[in-house]
Amino acid sequence: MGSRRSAINRRIRWLLRPAASRRLEAEWRERIEQREAALRRLPASSHSGGEGSGLHILYAVCHRHMALLRCSLASVLRAISRPPTSVTFLQDCASPLSEAEREELRDGVPCRSEFPTSAFPLAKGPGRILSQLDQFIELAGSVPASARILKLDTDILFLGRRHVELAEASSADLFGQHTAKRRAIDYAQGGCYFLRAGMVRRWARTPLLSAMQETAWKTNKISIERTPEDAFYTLWTRRAGGRVELASFYFEPEEEDWTALDASAPGRVAEVLRRRTRGSVFHARGRNSDGLQRLADLLWPPTR
Repeated sequence: MGSRRSAINRRIRWLLRPAASRRLEAEWRERIEQREAALRRLPASSHSGGEGSGLHILYAVCHRHMALLRCSLASVLRAISRPPTSVTFLQDCASPLSEAEREELRDGVPCRSEFPTSAFPLAKGPGRILSQLDQFIELAGSVPASARILKLDTDILFLGRRHVELAEASSADLFGQHTAKRRAIDYAQGGCYFLRAGMVRRWARTPLLSAMQETAWKTNKISIERTPEDAFYTLWTRRAGGRVELASFYFEPEEEDWTALDASAPGRVAEVLRRRTRGSVFHARGRNSDGLQRLADLLWPPTR
C-alpha cells in the first residue's frame, strides 16, 4: 500500500511540475524527434553472425578522468575472453581528450577504435541520453542484431570475469547490475551494462520523449533535465518489449578499501584483492587513486 501511495504522489508531483520544466521539454522536442527518425531508419536485421558480430565496447570518457580510463580499459581488455570487435570512446564535448591521449588509446586496443565527440555535455539528463543514443544507433546500424554492446564509464574496474560470463549466458536484451538496494525502482546501474544491438532497433516502438518523462517522474524528478540515463535505458527497453536481467556483481568500495588502495604497501592492496569475491566489478564512483593502477596490475599483470 505504501509503495502504491508513493507512486501516486510521484505522479501527482510530476503532473504539477513547473512551467519551466514544460518549456525545457519543448526546447528538446526537435532534437528528440531527430533521434526517433534515426531509429526508424535503422534497417531490420535478422542475420546473427559475420562481420561486426561479437562485443562492441562503448566508453563515455573525458580528459579529466584519463587516469581512471587507463586502469579501466586495461582491466576490461584482460578480463574478456576474446578481443572486442570495436571500442568507441565517446568524448564529452565539455572535456574532450587530447590528441596524445587519443593516440595512446588507439595504440592500446587490439581492434578498431573510434573517437566521436558528444553532441551535448555528458551530464545527467537529455544531453547524456541523446549523446549515448547517437552512438547506440551508429553501432546498431552496422552490426548484426545479435552483437552485444558493453557500455562502460571510466570509473569501472573489472576484478574478474563472473559478470562477463553471466552476460554471455543470458538471453536478455539488457543485462546489468541492479540498484534496488539503494533506490525504490530497480534498474541497471549505468557504469557497466550489456545491450543487444537488436534492441536498439526495437526502441523505435516507444516514443522517446514519453519514456524520458516516465523515467523522470518514476525517479522522483520534476523535470527531464535530471533524468538518470541508466534508469531511462532500462525503462525504455522494458516498454519496448525487451527483456531486462539484473544481477549483483559490483564491489562497492568502502573507506577502508580506499585506505588500503592509497597505501603504498602491496600487502594492503592484497587485502582488497582477498575481498574481491564480493563482486567482479569495482565501482570507483568517479574517485581516482594511484592504488587503482596497482590493483589493476595485481589482478591482470601486464603482458610483456
